[in-house]
Amino acid sequence: VYGFVLSFAVTFTSFVIANMIVYFIAKKRIGRLDELVFSSEGKVQKLFEWINNENPAYMVMLAYMMPGMPNGFVPYVASKADVDAKQFFKVLVIGTAPQIFAMCFISGRLVRGDVALSVIVMILMFVMVVVLYVLKDRIISAKRRIREKTAGTNRN
Repeated sequence: VYGFVLSFAVTFTSFVIANMIVYFIAKKRIGRLDELVFSSEGKVQKLFEWINNENPAYMVMLAYMMPGMPNGFVPYVASKADVDAKQFFKVLVIGTAPQIFAMCFISGRLVRGDVALSVIVMILMFVMVVVLYVLKDRIISAKRRIREKTAGTNRN
């Protein structure tokens, strides 16, 4: 409706703002909802365990990138995981930008009847998530090495 660029800008901005609001509200609120959500063996509990198991910030990013992931739970789960607000904002931006970009692209193609390219883009998004998940340990260690090297340089 708005064209690709404006659609992306509006969707991305509103998504980031809404998810940050949910994150901060959930971070401050503890109560009955936590008991209901985290006391069961449901999908949210499994998502929490998956995110908080290894590198929580990286896993939050992957959760946002997964096609079909009910991402309304992600800021709530991230607020209870070992992810601070600054980390959450970074991974929210990094994880959602490609997804929203792809969805805006796909919707524009579908309006023109280009189903084949839309399917290809969805497959590429899925492959990207799988590759990032498979290489997560290497990516996380490379990030740590860069951070340590940068910290060492800043001290000198």
